[in-house]
Parts: sequence; structure tokens; C-alpha cells
Amino acid sequence: MSLLRTLFRLALGRRLPQTEGRLCLDGLVEEVEIIRDRWGVPHIRAANDIDAWFAAGFCQGQDRSFQLETMQRLGRGTLAALVGAEALPVDRLCRRIGFYEAARRRLECQEESFLEPVEAFARGVNCGRVAGRVRKAHEFTLLRAEPTEFTSLDTSAILSLLSFLLAANWDQELARLRIADLDGMEALLALDPLVASGAQSSTVSPSECIGPALERLEEDLDIFSNYVSPGGASNNWVLSGSRTASGRPILANDPHLPPALPAPWYLLHIRTPDWSVAGASLVGTPGVSVGHNGHGAWGVTAGLIDNTDLFIEELGPDGASVRSAGGFEPCEIREEIIEVKGGKPIEEKVLVTPRGPLISPAIEGESRAISLRAVWLDPAPIGGTLLVHKAKTFSEFR
Repeated sequence: MSLLRTLFRLALGRRLPQTEGRLCLDGLVEEVEIIRDRWGVPHIRAANDIDAWFAAGFCQGQDRSFQLETMQRLGRGTLAALVGAEALPVDRLCRRIGFYEAARRRLECQEESFLEPVEAFARGVNCGRVAGRVRKAHEFTLLRAEPTEFTSLDTSAILSLLSFLLAANWDQELARLRIADLDGMEALLALDPLVASGAQSSTVSPSECIGPALERLEEDLDIFSNYVSPGGASNNWVLSGSRTASGRPILANDPHLPPALPAPWYLLHIRTPDWSVAGASLVGTPGVSVGHNGHGAWGVTAGLIDNTDLFIEELGPDGASVRSAGGFEPCEIREEIIEVKGGKPIEEKVLVTPRGPLISPAIEGESRAISLRAVWLDPAPIGGTLLVHKAKTFSEFR
């Protein structure tokens, strides 16, 4: 074993990022200084906002290159092109949910003040992956692959992916559906009795209408969880200054993301002439989700709200429409091509109903499918995430 380790080390060598010296990089407006402390955390000093976020992306690109690759491929639904057919169910599920399509719509409604830092961050990621390292990360060499160009769309898609993983109720709805399928509605109501008075429950066994689609969807989700773990929770609390030795309030934030190595968080400190912030960013995104700026501190916590619904859809005879109140209504159709390493490209037809995309696999001869309605797939402004670090008062923070 020791001989094998020695040969492996000689073949691949150390592939640590360059953290000392001077680099001349395209994309910077002015000079930026990055100092690594003894834990490897970058402390960035920049003359302007764009250079600051470029440098933040540069550091992530240096330190988390393959993690970024995995995240962006999950967001795009292109994992099979990297690892082969075993990831094909994951790509199909990601295409059906539409993380990348939602990312496009989300960016279209953002203001320029948000887009510029995100694009600078993406340029920094690409630069850090190449210019910030002597050689590419081990994983790319073992897979005989090159890093995929990172774009602002990838940041937006990663946000959609994280929203899906943290959504508190879609998996619960699947579990309820399975209980009703196996043991009937009475068993479900006994376990989950919080039903509004007078509400009408289904009298049709789910297995009569959705069994095969449900089973295939659960299989895809199981494979998906091998690459990234859904779930999590969080909490936070504040101690009043009247209860602390310093007389100042203390904020404690405890985000319960699933354990992973590398972690989903990236620690950093940024200083510009106008603001300073220290804390943790989510890998693949600029901004500081949990941190402080010398004037205040903030954290994030999962709201655990009902922001996702699943619907059992009846497909029309043409296989491209679903039943609505007035009959069968045509679905929006997206033709997707999925590249597969070592295999032929696969065509995936994605149907989007008036409620949302069909996320269960297409099964020939089946007239039922499951659609997803999620508020996190809707386009909405999210520019506040890149403004919070500038707040100096609580009113500015709000």
C-alpha cells in the first residue's frame, strides 16, 4: 500500500493553489492584495467593488475548483458528460426540474448593480482555476477532464439547486403519497392529522393512478442523493446587550446543512475603501451569507415553509398536454440534449404544465405524472444579497 501511495504521489504530485508571489491578471481594474492566514482563509484588500468580487471568485476557483465543477454540472444537468451513464438519471432529473432554465429567467429580472458583481465573481472563478494554480485539481486529471467555464448563470442555477435541497416540504409530500399508497388515507390522517375541518381528502388510492411514476421518481431522487444530500434545517438567536459582558448584543447562527467535504461554506474577509465584511459565502456564489461588517452581524436560517407543491397530472392522448378545468391544455416543451461520457447523446423532452414542470420520468403507456410547483423556480429580484454587507444601520439592513 505504501508503494502504491508513493507511485500515486509521484504521478499526480501536489496540486495546491499559488498563495504567494505576484500575478498579472486580465479582468482587474486596480491592484488587489490577497493574504492567506494560517488557516488558509483569504483576506482580500481591493480598491473597488468589482475587483473585490473578482478576487473572491479567484480564491474560490483556487481552493474549490472541482467542488465548483460538481455544483455547476448539477445546476446545468451535465454530470453524465463528466462521469458517465451512471449519472444520467441525475441529469434527467435536473433538466426536468429546470435549475438552469430558472437561472436564466432569474437573471433577466436582476438590476445591473447585482449583475456586475456576479459576473466579476464568475470571471474570478475561471481565472483562479487556471492562473491561480500550478496544475489543475487531482479530480480533473483522474477523470481526464478540464474545468467548465463558470458563468453568472451557474451562480443563479446553484441558488436554485440549494433552494431545492433546502425546500422543506416536497419530500414530505412524496412521503405522504407513499403512505397513502401503501396503507391508505386513514393511516396518513392518523400520522398527520392536521387537516382543516371540512377538508375533502382523496378517495382514490394513489397506486391506482401514480404508482409507476412515483417509483421511478423515487429511484431518481435516490441516485441524486449520492451526489448531493438534500435536507437540513437551521436556527439562530440573539443575546441582548443587557445580558453580555461587553454590553453589546451577540448573534448566533447555526445553519444545518448536510455534512460534506469540502464544506458548502467558504470563509473569507474583504476590505475596500467603503466597506469591510468577514464571514462565510456559499460555494459558487458571491456575497457573505453569514457574517459581520463592523456595524452589524447577520445570519441565514431555513424558513421551513410550504414553498413547494406536487401535483398528480393526467396526460392527454398526445402525451404533451395535461387535464385542466376546461379539458386538456398543451404543455410547454423543451428539447434537451444530454451528453454522456463514453456513450451517445440522450434526448430528453421536458414538459412544463401550467403548474410547473413534470419531474417524474416519462413512462410509455402511463397516463399519470407528477409536476412540481415551486416559488424558488419563479424569477424574483435577489439583489439584496450583495447589499447587506454595506448596511451601517438596522434601517439600511432592512
